[in-house]
Amino acid sequence: MYRKNLTILFAIALIFSFTLGRHALAENIFGNALDLISKSDIGVGTDITSENAEARAARLIGGAITTFISVLGVFFVILAVYAGFVWMNARGRDEEVQRAKDILRTAIIGLIIILLAYSITNFIVSGIYSSVTESTQG
Repeated sequence: MYRKNLTILFAIALIFSFTLGRHALAENIFGNALDLISKSDIGVGTDITSENAEARAARLIGGAITTFISVLGVFFVILAVYAGFVWMNARGRDEEVQRAKDILRTAIIGLIIILLAYSITNFIVSGIYSSVTESTQG
């Protein structure tokens, strides 16, 4: 039991070491990188004042991904609260406690997957945006 708890604690510490490390650099860990595509320097120095179709599509797709991931995150948080409610109302029944633990475990795993997906998407889009802006400026 002790070894299992130690393994779980190590896994959680490992996850947080990768996701929370950017705070030391005073950066926003969940910055709106998906919206950066629409803020590129397309049309700088020309008379183009309106947003082109590619930038609008990129902004729309980035907003849709952000909204979808946010809704999924809220869903898993609500699921975790529900699992806590089931656990508190189990009143010693082992099958209800086990059901609540299973719900809570899946909710936490789902929330971790959502946070990692958002972090990975944010990292990839930031890299794409920086490479696009460097290639258009240089």
